[in-house]
Amino acid sequence: MLKHRTLLKSIIDNTGDTKTLEYINENFNILRKTGIKFSLDSHSKIFQFICTHASKYIDVPSMKRVLKKFEEDSEVLEELGKVVEDSPLYSSNFKGLIDEVSDDQNVKDLVELLKKTNEISQNGVKVKRDFVKGPKKAVEYFLHKSMDFLKSASNIITHASLRNSSKTAIDDYYSNKNSNKFDGLLTGLPSIDLICKGIRRPEFWIIAAFVSELKTTMTMNFAYTQSVEQGKHVKFVTLEMPYSQVRDLFVCIHSANLNLWPGSEWDDVYPLNYDDIQDGTLNDRQEEFFEFLCVDLEENEDYGDIDIYQPEDGLSMSHLKAWAEVEFRKEPFDIIYLDYIELMTSESNGKDYTIELNQRIKDLKQFCIRFNEGSGMRLVSAYQTNRQGKGNADKSDGEYRLDALSYANEAERSADVILYSYLNEELRENNQNKIGCLKNRSRPKFKQFRAKTNLSCRKIYETPDESDVTTLDKLQKNKISNMQKDDLINDMV
Repeated sequence: MLKHRTLLKSIIDNTGDTKTLEYINENFNILRKTGIKFSLDSHSKIFQFICTHASKYIDVPSMKRVLKKFEEDSEVLEELGKVVEDSPLYSSNFKGLIDEVSDDQNVKDLVELLKKTNEISQNGVKVKRDFVKGPKKAVEYFLHKSMDFLKSASNIITHASLRNSSKTAIDDYYSNKNSNKFDGLLTGLPSIDLICKGIRRPEFWIIAAFVSELKTTMTMNFAYTQSVEQGKHVKFVTLEMPYSQVRDLFVCIHSANLNLWPGSEWDDVYPLNYDDIQDGTLNDRQEEFFEFLCVDLEENEDYGDIDIYQPEDGLSMSHLKAWAEVEFRKEPFDIIYLDYIELMTSESNGKDYTIELNQRIKDLKQFCIRFNEGSGMRLVSAYQTNRQGKGNADKSDGEYRLDALSYANEAERSADVILYSYLNEELRENNQNKIGCLKNRSRPKFKQFRAKTNLSCRKIYETPDESDVTTLDKLQKNKISNMQKDDLINDMV
């Protein structure tokens, strides 16, 4: 209770001094984000009034205004008298008190959470409209609710005035320049990478396509490139295919890596056919290569990793948030692939499907922004186009329009980049697909291009124009020349 009084005293303007008010407003913004709960009703009323005032007038209220607000509420007025007598804290001292109060609150909340978790496991309880019972449901409930204990005061700046902070942009610019900082994760397709400069944090990308037109294949190729070629740690969430199928597809894509196998001891056998892996019809030499690939992916220290996650009971938005935050604290990762949005479990309790889907898309973008206390996360998801959109693309040389995204007006607003893949019978026969861009929030849209697609091994290739090679090499070092790679792609497809 004494600590709560000090918190309140530190977010009320006691002096009217402009300089001091800056520190008090900073205190208020920090406290507001913590989720600290006041145990006394009088404290809650005071804090709520301060929040309402700050929302309306930007600054926190003066002590005089607070006293006037509660002059007819004797209980609150009595407590305010004790708050007035307390001493305010600023900067690191205030943050230290925040940590103490948060720890005290977390201890109490954790005890209550453990009690409820045990109750769910033993007897079952009603949560919203559902009755949940049993050890499995208890663990799921604990996982979702435990995320609050992982939150802490963030060092990420989310609020500052240009007059007080614009010069920090200079420091950030030269820091990036001098360190040659490049945090974009490349897709492996030059027409995309040369314009987008990779997938950056906290971007949300959508890859749209009609049924069986390579939307999942594109996500897997991006994920593979970032893991094996760039050494990144990738999370791949599958809601449509079982883990073993996704695993085998990645092995098959690995068998088609033109940076690794041409000129090697496996030059005569790459790439493998995915159907042969599934049917067990590889010949002896192919089986040797297949075994080598599996060991190579597991033991090669030059590669990153692809962590495949198949949620047993589906994936809701709250499940994704909790799972991702917990996994990140076990071992940081660089990007999440979600296959795919429409297959996520609804949390709407009967809302209209279109409204719920659009809310889910909005939530995914906010997830990218707020992840890990505001440091952000990259997320890429496949998305199915509607039949009318496919028909329009058939008539327009494969060019999709934004209205081809079924029920999802929010995708136009929330996604940072929207790509599409297009196929027809002619393209299939020639082992090709068309890839285009419907939206690019921060950069120009790239032009539609044809990619070479080896459907037997699920590998998508593109050879850059000769004029682009120098630029591409700055983004990603290739082990074989552009001309060699072009010849190899033609041989493979």
